[in-house]
Amino acid sequence: MAIPFHCPHCRTYTEVDDQFAGQSGPCVVCGKLVTAPSRVEADQGQLAQPTARSSSRRLWIRFLLFAGVVFGCMVVGIGIVAFFLATLVPAIQTARDKGNRQECWLNMERIGMALQAYSDANGAYPPAYIADENGKPMHSWRVLILPYLGHGRTYEKYNFDEPWDSPGNLRVTKSMPDVFACPHNPATRKNSETNYMVVMGSKTMFPGDQSVSFVDITDGLADTIMVVETTAAGVTWTKPEDLDFNKMSFSANTGSTADMGSPHAPNGAHVLLADGTVVYLTDEITTQTVQEMLTIDGDEAIDPRIFDDF
Repeated sequence: MAIPFHCPHCRTYTEVDDQFAGQSGPCVVCGKLVTAPSRVEADQGQLAQPTARSSSRRLWIRFLLFAGVVFGCMVVGIGIVAFFLATLVPAIQTARDKGNRQECWLNMERIGMALQAYSDANGAYPPAYIADENGKPMHSWRVLILPYLGHGRTYEKYNFDEPWDSPGNLRVTKSMPDVFACPHNPATRKNSETNYMVVMGSKTMFPGDQSVSFVDITDGLADTIMVVETTAAGVTWTKPEDLDFNKMSFSANTGSTADMGSPHAPNGAHVLLADGTVVYLTDEITTQTVQEMLTIDGDEAIDPRIFDDF
């Protein structure tokens, strides 16, 4: 028959066989010397059964050990998740930005092909706008190249006898081709606004309501800017509104709607050259060089090494 007793030092409840009655030895928990009671002492009830305190203490210790293991696993798990987030999120964002930039580049390339097709069919590039008899801008070049972008039906719905903002023509604006909006800025596409504009000026490819042919570009097609990327919001794609050469700072991403800029490449902007090539102008290019590239007959020589490879 087992003899129950408590360690007088740590209060651990223990049971020993009768053969160890009255003998001494180390406590299995605290290691201190304890003496087991005799059979007589045990029968006289001098040592009680395990107390609620000792049982609660053992349960509390087990709970703490379990909680420690759970907490440790949580810390390790959080660390692993944080590591993957810190590693993968920037990589995913970089890939997304690169994809947007590439799609933007393709948009401008398609616009360039449409402008060239218009030139081939009409003997000159489209004017920046068609004006009424009083010289007021009525229709944008973006509407004129619709058939060459594969949007002939949208072109047929547009009424050139009415201004761009007539009720009928405003309904057409809802059918804006995706090619006119930068993929990085979904708000412009949702609002039928454009991110691609020409630069109007007497010495540019788009001198208002006048047309320019490729023979007028004596600086060379590969050295002349035809279309620029912008962050300007609020310009409906059918509206005859573009950048004004005389109001530009010839820098990118200035925060002004009068300048070119890129919503996904803050250190420069894409431009479409007259030969159909899309290049990236970085902030390192001087404003004088940008001015020279916007004119068609300044006899300036442009170093092709200034262009950033896509």
